Parts: sequence; C-alpha cells; structure tokens
Amino acid sequence: SYLKTISAVSGIEDNAALSQSQLNLSLTEQGRALGLTTQSLSNQILNYFDGSKVQSYQRDSDEVEVQLGYPGSSQASITDLIDTQIRLDDGNQVPLSSLANISSGFTEQEIVRIDAKRAVYISSELNKESLSATELVNQIKTELVPSLEQQFASLDISFAGEAQEQEETQSSMLVMFVMAMLIIYILLAIPLKSYVQPVLIMMAIPFGIIGAMLGHWSNDLALGILSLNGIIALSGVVVNDSLLLASRFNELKLEMGSITKAINQACRDRVRAVLLTSITTFVGLMPLLGETSRQAQFLIPAAVSLAYGILYATAITLILIPVLLMIHEDIKGLIQRSKQSLVGVNEH
Repeated sequence: SYLKTISAVSGIEDNAALSQSQLNLSLTEQGRALGLTTQSLSNQILNYFDGSKVQSYQRDSDEVEVQLGYPGSSQASITDLIDTQIRLDDGNQVPLSSLANISSGFTEQEIVRIDAKRAVYISSELNKESLSATELVNQIKTELVPSLEQQFASLDISFAGEAQEQEETQSSMLVMFVMAMLIIYILLAIPLKSYVQPVLIMMAIPFGIIGAMLGHWSNDLALGILSLNGIIALSGVVVNDSLLLASRFNELKLEMGSITKAINQACRDRVRAVLLTSITTFVGLMPLLGETSRQAQFLIPAAVSLAYGILYATAITLILIPVLLMIHEDIKGLIQRSKQSLVGVNEH
C-alpha cells in the first residue's frame, strides 16, 4: 500500500497474494465425539481423492503401482467431497458433511524460504524520469523500514534488482577510486621527487567532489553510477591545475631563492593557463548539459560531475595550493633549523 502512494511506481507484484483457491475443513463437535482427529480426517480425504498405493507389481522391466481412489471425474466435484463417506474406528461410515464444516477460501500459491526463513518479495516498475532507483530505496529506508522493523523485530529487509546492482557497482567503483588515487600519487611523486607535494596537489580532489555534488544539486539530479564515473574522471583532471602551480613553483624556488617570491611568481605565471584550461572544459561540456534527447540523459550525470567539479576545484586551487605550498616550506624550514640546532648542541 505504501508503494501505491508513489506516482513513479507501477506494476506492483508480490508472492504473498492469496491466489490459490482451497476448501477448509474443520471438525464439528460430533466428529470429535466419534473419535476423529484433524489428522485422521485429512488422511482419509487425501487417500480418497489423491489415491493410496495398495499394490505394485513387475511388468517386463517396469514396476507398476496400483492406487485406490475416486475416479478422476469425481475429484473435481464439491458435491462428491461433501458426500464422501468417512470410516470411523468402529468400521461405520458417516458422510463428511456430518463430521466437518466445509468453507472455501484462498491461500498463497507457494511459500518461498531463504535460509530457512519465509520470504516475501515485492517487485514493481519505476519511471526513472520521475524517480531513480537509488532515491526510491533511500525513501523506503527512511519512511517505511523503521516502522516495519519496530513492528516486526525479526524482520530482515533486503533490496534486489537494480538497487542491488547499483550497490555492488558502487562498492567496486570505490575500490577503483582508491586504486586511481594510488596511481595518481605515484605518477606525481616520481617527477616531483617528493612524498609530500603529491599529497598537497591531490588536496584539490575533495573540493572537486564537492563541486560535483553541488552541480547535481543545482541541476536537480541524483547521484548515480554515471555520476561516480564522472567523479573518478574528475579526480584525474583537477590535479592538472595544481600540478601546473607546483611544478612552476619548484622551478622558481631554485632560481629566486625566496619562497614567497617564488609562490607569487608561480601564481602569476600559471593563473591564465589554469583558468583557460578549466573554463574551456566547462564551456565544452555545457551543450551536453542542456541536451534534452533521451540518448544524452545517460551522459549528463557524468558531464555534471566533470564540469562543475573542475570549475569549483579551480577556484579553490588558486587559493589553497599556494597556501599549502607555503605551509609545507615553512615546516621544512622549521625542521632544518631544528636539526641544525641539535647538531650545534652536540658539537659543543
């Protein structure tokens, strides 16, 4: 009933529907007084209508079973069921209608169990233009699951289908993201010949991710698999601007001998390249962001991650990276002076 209130959900199906017709039999007081039990009554009825094995014999290479029961034409008749003669312990026979109350009803066609627990599954169609699978799952977890778990303490709820596939994909993409970060660090550490500067350069990546999330929010998009693809691609792009600044700073530091002057000059030399690189990338992706065709909708989340992430990270890079480089050099200078002081003390 909860899913029916969501307009984007349709075609709801479950395996708990009472679709299989059945007849219910319950012993009357007279039936119990005559010594019958529910088990003995059901055994006799099953033997009558399903047949019971009375003999088996060999015919050539086949074994033939002989079953005794009502003919097939009688099995479909409720009247025959009502008039069925039930044998009592003393050998007398009494009509079923005198011994049991008969009523009709419906039951589940099958009972599904997973790990010995009874399982009920619910499936539906989802209009992805109105609501994504991730958003629907989050909505259910927030609004419905807590009340169900409070009402049924032993209840286990799991999400399958597209939601499960997305969760598995996100887990694998997290591993890929970590591997990408490690590879980027190695590729930066080798030419820079430093263990610390690659970390400073990669500090732009979290701000790029923030920019990607803000871009999704401003465009009213949900974070999905393609969004994560765009974020992974973004991580390799946003370090370029920081690398331009850091590499130019390293060159000027050796020439000028002054850390402050080297940072100022590096920013002036590279600000145009940094801005042009980021702005041209953003402008190049803008036509895709405004595309309304169905084919382009799959690429828009990745393009939003890349475009807005680069734009936001660039603005932060021009401020953050020079500051971090200055702090790094100050710490290096402090460590060197401390070492020199210790050496001087040891010599005295």
